Amino acid sequence: MPIVLLAAWASFAGYGLWIASIKRRSPLEGMLLGLLLGPVGCLVEASRRERSAEEVEEEQIRHQEEAESRLQEAKARSADLEVENARRRRKAEALAEASRIRRAESLARFSDWFDRVILKFGWYQALPETAQPIVVGLLIASPLVLVIVALFKG
Repeated sequence: MPIVLLAAWASFAGYGLWIASIKRRSPLEGMLLGLLLGPVGCLVEASRRERSAEEVEEEQIRHQEEAESRLQEAKARSADLEVENARRRRKAEALAEASRIRRAESLARFSDWFDRVILKFGWYQALPETAQPIVVGLLIASPLVLVIVALFKG
């Protein structure tokens, strides 16, 4: 029985929608009045005046103008975002290029230092050929080992 009552009450939403469409009013308005107020809502919707074709046309034109203005605003926002993205991309590329140059300079300085202090120093060449890579490996690995020990300590 309650399901039948619910179905009957829901049918008032359909009646309200139908009445609103005949009166050239918002179908959602008619459906809500019918659903919320039942037969009284259908009577209220039926008693409201019918909109003229000019009113409907004016509303459609107004909605179309609003949609066009929203579209223009969206296009303007999109263009602004593209300009901002291009500016950020150029800035990031400039920073990356500066970083790359600094990294290359740092590597060149380290390579010069390594050549001058380690390779060109006489004691390195005095070592046997098999000991030279071991000494270089220890020189490179020792600071890393110290950093790892410091990290695990604390």
